[in-house]
Amino acid sequence: LEEIKKQKTEFQPELFLLGIIKGKYSKTDRYIILHITTAARIIYSQHWKQGDIPQEVAVIRKILDCAEMDRLTLELKDREESGYHLVWYIWFNNRKKSNT
Repeated sequence: LEEIKKQKTEFQPELFLLGIIKGKYSKTDRYIILHITTAARIIYSQHWKQGDIPQEVAVIRKILDCAEMDRLTLELKDREESGYHLVWYIWFNNRKKSNT
């Protein structure tokens, strides 16, 4: 979120564990926070018995998978020009810039 919106976000345990978002965030920010934490919870739950923390690459890959699924869902609903699509587009561009 900090890369996308260029703002500092303080993450609380209840956000990661329960998905409870405290504070004033726009609908778009809530959407992206929810999707990123959901992807992180999925990857952490897949690694919980291994005793190690998943690599950042694995978390980013899962976020990309969720973003791609969201993009496809929006396309199926003929809503690809929504504000949420723009948020994912910004995130994809930030990832491409950081990889080059």
